[in-house]
Formats: sequence, C-alpha cells, structure tokens
Amino acid sequence: MVAHTAIQSRPAQLTCVASASTGCCQAKPGRCRSSSWLRQRSLLTGLNWHAPQLAPASATAYAHSGPSVAPLLVTAAVLVGGSALWKLVLYAQTQAIIVRMLSKYTRKGGARVLQLGGGAGDLFYYPNDTVLVTLVGEGINSGMMERAAIQAGVPVQIQDRLLTDLSFQRSNSIDSVVALFALHKAKNLPAFMDEVARVLKPNGSFVFIEHVQGREGRERLSQQLLGHGDSCLDAKALETIMSTAQLETLQVDVALQNVDPHAVGVAVKAANQVIDMDSADVKVANSPSKRGFFKGKKSKAR
Repeated sequence: MVAHTAIQSRPAQLTCVASASTGCCQAKPGRCRSSSWLRQRSLLTGLNWHAPQLAPASATAYAHSGPSVAPLLVTAAVLVGGSALWKLVLYAQTQAIIVRMLSKYTRKGGARVLQLGGGAGDLFYYPNDTVLVTLVGEGINSGMMERAAIQAGVPVQIQDRLLTDLSFQRSNSIDSVVALFALHKAKNLPAFMDEVARVLKPNGSFVFIEHVQGREGRERLSQQLLGHGDSCLDAKALETIMSTAQLETLQVDVALQNVDPHAVGVAVKAANQVIDMDSADVKVANSPSKRGFFKGKKSKAR
C-alpha cells in the first residue's frame, strides 16, 4: 500500500497536500518541493501494513488510502495469545518503524546525532559511518549503553539531564536530531522546537516518532490499554512542529492507524540559516567569508 505524502515547505501554509503521482501541491501549486534526499512517497514505503500519512491540512483527519492490516493482526493476536502477544506484535511493528527512520533519514557521511529518548537497541539502526550519538535523558544506564555502543560500533556520549534540555549543545553543530517518544514531555513545545533548530546544522534533519492522539474510541481505548493514553501529541502540538520557523521541509506519516497511531516525521533545517551562538539571531547566509563564516543581515529568531 502506497500512501499519499504531505511535504510542507516554506512559505506554504498548513493547507498543502502533495499528490502521490507528481509530488506537487494540489491545493496551492508550486508551494511544495522535494528535498534532494527526502522521498516524495511514504516515509515507511515497504512496510506494507502501515497506515496513511497525516496531512498538514488536517492534523486529526486521517485519510484512508486502502485497508489497514493492523486491526487484523491485533484481532489474531488477541485470539491466539491474549494481550501479551498483542503488545508483542505492536512492539515489533514499532521497532520496524524505528529501524526505517533511523537508518534512512538520519544523515550519512560522518554524522553527529543527538538522540532524545529511546534505548540501547536504537544504536544498531544508525548508518555505519555515524561519528557520534549523544544520548539525552534522565537515569540512562551508562553501562548498558556503552556495551551496546561497542557492539553496534557507534561512539556514544551520555547527557544525564531532562530530554528537553539542550543547553549543553553548541549551535549549528548537529547533523541529525532524533526524538523517540520525547516531544510530549516538552512543557513549552515551541521553545523546544526552536532549540532543536538551533543545534541543527543547516540542512540538518530532525527525525521524530511520537504517539498521536487517536481519533476514535477504539484507538483511544487501545492507547489506554497500552499505557500511553496520556502521552500522545494532539493536533495543536503537531501544527507547532510543522510551523517551526527554521525548519524548511516537513513530511509526516501516520503508522499503526486504527490501533496505536504514531506520528512519524522528518524535517530539514533551512540551508540558508545559521543560528548565532552568542546572540541567538538568525543570519541569512549570502556568501561565505574567507574564514568560512557566513555574512548577511540579522533578523530576530522567532
């Protein structure tokens, strides 16, 4: 099943839905464009049980493009082995999503990654040439992480602090920020998204996976039974992510629809924006100087 894809690019509004065949915006022609490395089809193409994307035009209206296999899997799981097998099926599907997103949409070519949330197993999913993964979170088991890092062949640095505290990280220093079920913990989501944009290099990617609030009683009941009914993003939170000023291109899909909806997304920081480390102003890069710094006029970051 191939889902339609929504790609949001500045200065488009949240009413832009791209065609699966052409990749261009149907509502506002010319407002959508593809990134050189961001596909114009579903982020999860190949995982044929996943559900359609979440279009920016309506963050709560999931558009069906075909029958979902997930309810059948859940029904079979409950009949055969009860809730334990049901949770195992959902866990396996969630891991397949994480594998796809980390291996495909984190930067390659010696990337420095900032991972918010997740576990030791996620280290095995990054590109082989990843230079460093900085793990952020409270109470991280450093011994387990170090052993996993050795086995995965990925250097790891641990920051034992709040997931949303990125003050330790220099501006424009990270190739990819990965948030795994971390965004719902941000008390001030707009400010946190500004921090994500600050630490990213120009053209850096922001990859996130998050539970999204179910639209029907069945979905919400399933989320409550799984124990995360109170930790789901709502439509307002998703629109906040989509409207972050420095993030230029955004694509969001919905996985595990009808059972345990997940928002799965990738955003790219604008290539012509560099966040000044001292003043936190946005510099619009016109041309590099002889020392490699960008020259340009400053405009106050939002």
